[in-house]
Amino acid sequence: MKPVNPYYSALTIVVLVLIAYVRVFNFDFISWDDTAYTVANNSVTSISFGHIKEWFTSFFIGNYHPLTMFSYALDYAIGGNQPAIFHTTNILLHAANAVLLWRLILLLSGDPLVALFTAILWALHPASVEATAWIAERKTLLSGTFSLAGLIYYTKYTGKPSTKTAIIIVGLGAAAMLSKATAVAFPLSLFAIDIWKGDRKLLKKGLSAKLPLLALALMIGITAVNAQQEGGFLHRHEVENPFMHLLYAGHAYASYILRILFPINLSVIYPYPTSGTLPAFFSLLTATVITAGIVAWKRNNYMLAGSIVFFSVNIIFLLQFISFGEALSADRYMYLASIGIIFPCINSIFTLFNNKKRPVAITISSLATTCLLLLTSFRAAAWQSDLTFFSALAETFPNSAVAHSSLGALYLQKDEMSLAEFHLDKATQLAPANYKAWHNKGNMYMKTGRTMEAFEAFTKSIEINGYTKSYFARAVIHQETGRFKLAIADIQRVLSHPPVDVRAWYLYGYCSEQTGHYSDAILAYSQAIRISGNNSLFYARRGVAESMIGKHNEAIADLKNAVNLPNPKPEYFYFLGNALFAASLNPCHDWTTAANAGDQRAITALQQHCK
Repeated sequence: MKPVNPYYSALTIVVLVLIAYVRVFNFDFISWDDTAYTVANNSVTSISFGHIKEWFTSFFIGNYHPLTMFSYALDYAIGGNQPAIFHTTNILLHAANAVLLWRLILLLSGDPLVALFTAILWALHPASVEATAWIAERKTLLSGTFSLAGLIYYTKYTGKPSTKTAIIIVGLGAAAMLSKATAVAFPLSLFAIDIWKGDRKLLKKGLSAKLPLLALALMIGITAVNAQQEGGFLHRHEVENPFMHLLYAGHAYASYILRILFPINLSVIYPYPTSGTLPAFFSLLTATVITAGIVAWKRNNYMLAGSIVFFSVNIIFLLQFISFGEALSADRYMYLASIGIIFPCINSIFTLFNNKKRPVAITISSLATTCLLLLTSFRAAAWQSDLTFFSALAETFPNSAVAHSSLGALYLQKDEMSLAEFHLDKATQLAPANYKAWHNKGNMYMKTGRTMEAFEAFTKSIEINGYTKSYFARAVIHQETGRFKLAIADIQRVLSHPPVDVRAWYLYGYCSEQTGHYSDAILAYSQAIRISGNNSLFYARRGVAESMIGKHNEAIADLKNAVNLPNPKPEYFYFLGNALFAASLNPCHDWTTAANAGDQRAITALQQHCK
């Protein structure tokens, strides 16, 4: 049989990925973190020193991944707030990762067809849809790019060590960890490469690359835990005893393998099981797999041993030994780990049907390719919009409080109040401690004019989790009902958890102004202006506050900015007239402009001072 042309192999992989994900290019953002990372995130709207510093010194939605933030900023610079550019980058990264995997497996196996089909089946596996079609999971893809490139260099390094290559490996590993903290598994993956190479002596070699990476992994791991803690993602699911932690971990480990081998009924999250029977059974499967790995190692079956090690080290930090998030497992967590299952399967097929029987192996692999292509295309459809996304989740897990809470919020946005209330009521019934469901319920009550019920729902959310969005929403209620000091207390909680929405600074400024704390108001409005740029409302309110403490020149400058920006409100001219009057300057022109627009205060001022 003729050797496979490497360029044709790479092209085939890319084309198949594009076919599988062709519909995703036209998909929208979904509300589950997509917009929070991208178009609603001021820190990615430009690539500046200040933003770079923020990426490397701040946490975003419970994560530390500065290089991922940089990639979002590049997308924004190219395509602005259009989702197509973000989806395109995700899909191209996934295709690039598949090509990198093909190269890695080719180095490890020396068999072009094993490498080709391993890469294709991995790229087309429906479990990878979550990482690829979800813009918010850019971190998984980018981390995968650096990790796979690092594994390629390490594989070469094992045959021809050099200081230069070791430095490249460390650099790529560091980049992977700075893209997603779960890449702390990268230095452990190097040991899997050693085993796959079939040389036990390699395990002790390559320490010049492994030791710095292990030290960095420890630091990134600690940072990641702190990020999850700050984001309020730790210990959302309380486990009654340490033994159950082990059972849940065993359940997750085995379920990942089963979902890789049988990718049906996939979901964006998988809740904790409601009884201990299934976790106990799955834990026995996990123990069997680990035992098989140990036996394989002792019997020099390096393919099986290396594969189990690779899968295990890339999944172990995601088995909820430290409880984070609301689900036991998620498909995105096995993005790289699945290589440890797919590679040995393809290798076994081509080993079983070798030489003249090789066409049988090609046929089996091609059929699997066709099946996975169809499954992936079908699975990707769930990510088309918020409605398809959360409906698919609710269909798979009808008792998922997360699904019903999200559907409730979605129908709320569409002003379909009866459906919104149905799903939000169900969410709080299923999970009374789901703080996001209570927050969404508060928003529904606000939208339907039930202020007292909204206040109680936001307070419930705060009592459960201290949710900053609920603090902000409750502060709005305080502000609208004239309880400005209580509003300030709530909004200060919001301001202590960056990144801060510009609306929080404005609300803090307005309430400070109403309580006579004009200097605080000026500082808050200044922050709002710094974040949002030219906003006439913020300039106008800062001008009013400056005028109240006698800073007439500053007030006049700000109010002139307000009236010169597009679509100024009539009251801004009234405020400007007041500032001019206080500075003993002629206010009549600006009061007249406001009066002509119907501002009664300006009419009164004209009658009194501009006769």
